[in-house]
Amino acid sequence: MGAKLGGSLFALFFAVPFGGVGAFASYGIWDMVKRSYRAGDWVVVQAKVEQAALTSSRSKNSTTYKAEGRYRYRFGNRDYQGDQLGFMILGGSDNVGSWQEEMASHLIDARDSGRTIPVYVNPDDPAEAVVDRGIRWGMLLFMGVFAVLFGAVGLGAFVAMVAVWFGGGKAARKRKGSMEAYVANRNRAAMSDAGAKPDADETPPTGNPERIAGAQQSGAKAFWVFAILWNLLTWPIAAIVLYQAMERGEWLSLIVLLFPLVGVLLLALVIRHSLGMLRRGKSSLSLEPRDPHMGGKMAGAVTFAKPGALGELFEVMLVALDRGATKDNATPLPRWSTTRKVPLASDPRGGSRLPFQFEIPARIDRVGTATEWQVSVRPSGDTVSLEEFPVHVGPAKTTQSLFEPVPQ
Repeated sequence: MGAKLGGSLFALFFAVPFGGVGAFASYGIWDMVKRSYRAGDWVVVQAKVEQAALTSSRSKNSTTYKAEGRYRYRFGNRDYQGDQLGFMILGGSDNVGSWQEEMASHLIDARDSGRTIPVYVNPDDPAEAVVDRGIRWGMLLFMGVFAVLFGAVGLGAFVAMVAVWFGGGKAARKRKGSMEAYVANRNRAAMSDAGAKPDADETPPTGNPERIAGAQQSGAKAFWVFAILWNLLTWPIAAIVLYQAMERGEWLSLIVLLFPLVGVLLLALVIRHSLGMLRRGKSSLSLEPRDPHMGGKMAGAVTFAKPGALGELFEVMLVALDRGATKDNATPLPRWSTTRKVPLASDPRGGSRLPFQFEIPARIDRVGTATEWQVSVRPSGDTVSLEEFPVHVGPAKTTQSLFEPVPQ
């Protein structure tokens, strides 16, 4: 309970502020787009500028600007005053693009020359008018970064908080049940070797299941999430930089476009990886014998439902994971691994297969009692596992009998 409460508070620490910023930015974008769309059928009238100014606010690293103005217009035989210049998200000063400077220059020039300017008046409420009814695309992109990035972090933290309380139980029960069944099978096998007879209603020892299903590409799913988030973050930022570079002529800043290009490369890699998965179909693992042990051999094959590209080279890896030593309190650390490069071969029963054989060490240093074994498969040269199969590996066999002889 204490661990769950601590994890929930930690996730809440990120969910509230990040989610709040993301929600605020999302609301600001929606409000600006809605008001701009609503002003699409407003009536154009001429207005006389009475006041105009550009104020600035300087900080240590930047200077922001705010255009201010007041104008008078006539609508329906009645005079009105207005001071709304555009549909702002924040309503204050900013330095996104040059909209503030250009609006102030437009108003000051009209005031000094005495000419009128067009404004858009709401015919249903003539007291409401605006000088620029368009969308500030630079500001929209700028706020879009906060909406996407902060919103994603806030949502992810909230999902993590829910998972702390409600997730993982089923997987833990399944893992516990599998381990208990395996230990029971090993005990029955040891008793049989010692001459003891198991109960009549007990099933014979089987070790690992006849066929072990793949983990449905948890690594590939994480790769997809990373690639999508990378592109959602870098493309809006690059668009803002490009927008400002075109307005101010700061072309050196276009080097930031390298980041969305990396995003395109990531998407291309994950799409290629996913297409390969679809081409090969579902996978499963079979071992022979089904109860490998340390100090012995593990032989078997990873089979695919479809033929795939026969001859394609894969890396089949056997890994010992130490659940007692984790990275970031989540990912178990690998303590030992070995890899075989295997070409994809045709399966006589249909589909394709990757046969392999490993020598399992009798002892692994720095591994606690919570050791878990895993067979993973990936195309040669890739960094993302195609499939991961949890397997049971028993302790090293000894020549000593289970039951010691009683001294005479």
